[in-house]
Amino acid sequence: MKIKVSNIDETEYVYTTRSLKIKLREKIIESPLRVLTNSELRAKSNIPTEIPLESEIAFIMRKLDKKEILEFMKENKKFSNVLEYLEGYRLRMQHSDIIFSAIQPTKTALEVINHDESLVSQFVRMSIRAQQMAGFETITIPWVGVGVRKSIEIYNDIEKNLENELVFFVDVSNPYGLEEIVNYFRELNEIGRINFVGVIYGSPRKNWPSYDILWRNLKDADIAVIVADTERYENLRHLSGLHLQEFIFGDIFALETKKVYKGRKEEKDVGRLLKFFNRSNLQVLPIGDTGSDVVEDVVKEFSDDEKIKTALENYEEAKRDDDKLSVLLSISKVHEFLTSRDEFDISREYIDKSETKDYIEEKETLNEFLKRIKGQKKLLTPSS
Repeated sequence: MKIKVSNIDETEYVYTTRSLKIKLREKIIESPLRVLTNSELRAKSNIPTEIPLESEIAFIMRKLDKKEILEFMKENKKFSNVLEYLEGYRLRMQHSDIIFSAIQPTKTALEVINHDESLVSQFVRMSIRAQQMAGFETITIPWVGVGVRKSIEIYNDIEKNLENELVFFVDVSNPYGLEEIVNYFRELNEIGRINFVGVIYGSPRKNWPSYDILWRNLKDADIAVIVADTERYENLRHLSGLHLQEFIFGDIFALETKKVYKGRKEEKDVGRLLKFFNRSNLQVLPIGDTGSDVVEDVVKEFSDDEKIKTALENYEEAKRDDDKLSVLLSISKVHEFLTSRDEFDISREYIDKSETKDYIEEKETLNEFLKRIKGQKKLLTPSS
């Protein structure tokens, strides 16, 4: 495998993004791109259509909460369940060229193990073993929140004792020491030891110094950066988190992993809960705000499937029916994967030509958000 930076499109104070070429055997994968996740596959299995979901790269995220992390380390049944989870999705993703998996503790789960160094070591060791047993060639090392020097110590020990392709994860929630970790990654990359780095997503509004550190130190490095668990949309304007993050930092983007909605047996405001991605403005908007045209557009993505059309035209029936609502939410997630994946192909063309500014100008919501988040009043203005 060889990874090479294709183009860096950077104007200081305005925008920063890049494109990569990932050469795997005789195939070349280009970034930025959206990957297929277990969350989207789970949604596909919940809807009445056989439309295929395809991606050159697939990503499996298995989160463990504070109860599950101890069960994973101490109970045979839980470990076996996680192993079967990884194996099952790896099999379903077998047509992807590269498949990553990650067993990542939540923040509350990290608090459970961080007081005891032996628990941290045990968890890392068992997460590696689960991935190996599930048949993964690439092994992901989770972020365990033990500080810079201890993290590097753990990474270094693993690097020396495992021959697998490795992906080390970091968290952007604390910028202190992040540069030291990133420099360590660069050193490993320069000696040909790693090709990928993982980043656990954090809102750009809350973690800007961290992203600035990552960009400054990795923008010209031949390392593909995976941003995992990216939020579906930025709450203020419903701007797609994946399509925003493309212009913040990262090369490979994986959507956040959430369970399909299951609520109380009471009337739901389906018009607000059901949201669809719009390529023209990169927003993920409630169906009640998008007008009637959204149904026609969505049905086209599903090859005019009559079952999909009927479910969408009668979405109000899901007010008191959690099963119908679950199907509708799954349709929206699968539709978003298909359309968002294609939109990344378009944006990549602009980046390759150093015409990122033109792309941003075409997307009003993205343009406005980047102006605000970077603290500038006159960053990009539509061409006259």
